[in-house]
Amino acid sequence: KVELAIREIDRKSWLDDLVGQKETDHLALDPIAPVKDYSSNAGPEISYLYRLFASHEFAENFRQYNELQRLRAMMINWLDELPALQQAYANQQARLQAVMPTVRARLVKIKREQQAMVDNAAVLASSIPAYLDMKRPQDLASFRQLQMWEMIQYIEKLLPAQSASARERERLRRLRGLLLYDIARDAPQNRADQQNEASQVLEQAELAALRSDAVEQLVRDAALHVRGNLGQRIGSKKQELDKMIARTNRAIDHLGQMLKNDALRVLAQARIQLGNQLGEAHLSIARLQDASVVEKIEQGVAQ
Repeated sequence: KVELAIREIDRKSWLDDLVGQKETDHLALDPIAPVKDYSSNAGPEISYLYRLFASHEFAENFRQYNELQRLRAMMINWLDELPALQQAYANQQARLQAVMPTVRARLVKIKREQQAMVDNAAVLASSIPAYLDMKRPQDLASFRQLQMWEMIQYIEKLLPAQSASARERERLRRLRGLLLYDIARDAPQNRADQQNEASQVLEQAELAALRSDAVEQLVRDAALHVRGNLGQRIGSKKQELDKMIARTNRAIDHLGQMLKNDALRVLAQARIQLGNQLGEAHLSIARLQDASVVEKIEQGVAQ
């Protein structure tokens, strides 16, 4: 049984059988997480190695062995994902290069419109009169009053003074007077409303300017991204991963051989001990047989 255990340890996958995790399970684990269980997938050698597994040095080395296995699985997975990442970056570059001219042209147009809106809002705010001018009452009229004022002016053009009757002229004069009274009465509130609306337009223009600046920054970042060397850096990571995987494989082989040597050393000692015990057993049997023969000889001589 000891010889069978030694042959079992000599197998290449003996250490991997100690922990019942598949290669794909390594990707879902923290590579630095402790090993919480020893699987019994291994064969008859387990019964001889419990004391070895309980030792701090072997347990620490075995923990490091499993961490290296998980790290190697993660690096191999990253290496497999690099081509897809390179293709995704190339596709992104192609899309950005295709839309960048259109985006720049629209951005220039938007910034011009935004600047025009700022200028118009400033002109509008400065054109609000400080007091009501009866020669231009429409400047401080509300929208409804402005509509009525323009309608009165239109009617006056349609009814020349010579052709209009006295009654019509009187009704139009009264209507004009009432409207001017309403405009004069509401002028302070209308002026405040106009100033408030002008301030809102200016705030919206400033907000639009901030958004334009943010979009412009995004366009500059996209241009830098298109001209960047990210594709080359992704390609260089493949070489780095290959080197890291090779170093990890060497470390795994070295550490695995150390663990196997420790286990073989324990089994060799067990084999020596069992051999000694077996020799002592054979010697004891031989002594018993000799004693039995001597006793029979003595009995024959006595007779």
